[in-house]
Amino acid sequence: MTEPLATIDFLTHSKVHIAAGAAAIWPHIVDSDGWRRGQLLTPLGGPTGSVGQRFHAASPEAPDVALYYVENAELVPAQRRTIRLDTLDGTFMGFATWELTPAGDGTMVAYDVYSRGPMLPPGQSAEDLLAWAQQMMDEGLVRLKGFIEGKDLGSEVA
Repeated sequence: MTEPLATIDFLTHSKVHIAAGAAAIWPHIVDSDGWRRGQLLTPLGGPTGSVGQRFHAASPEAPDVALYYVENAELVPAQRRTIRLDTLDGTFMGFATWELTPAGDGTMVAYDVYSRGPMLPPGQSAEDLLAWAQQMMDEGLVRLKGFIEGKDLGSEVA
């Protein structure tokens, strides 16, 4: 029998400047297929591309096995998308928000996650897990930047 995961506050904050307008970036915030790696979001129902659309998050290795649920909680076109995160039993875990802000010749894209839940494996420190998660979130925005701008950017995060 495996030990349960310890409950932690899972907080990350990432930003990247993208040389494109918010209107060009927005469709990739609403539908992250194509640039986002890691967990997949599989639609479960609700109005497509609208508040109330639901998904389950899964790993690419087991796309049919839900890890947790996601629901569009707020959509302000070309400005902000907030998703609600819930455990499989429906317990509220938190929110994640993409924010698009005009910045000079492009857009500053921020991605902030505020959640709490059983996420820490036995033997791993919360600091190590959060440092790894922060790196993954930063790299995700760099992939979005490269996808939009059409170039490979390594790990250039604001």
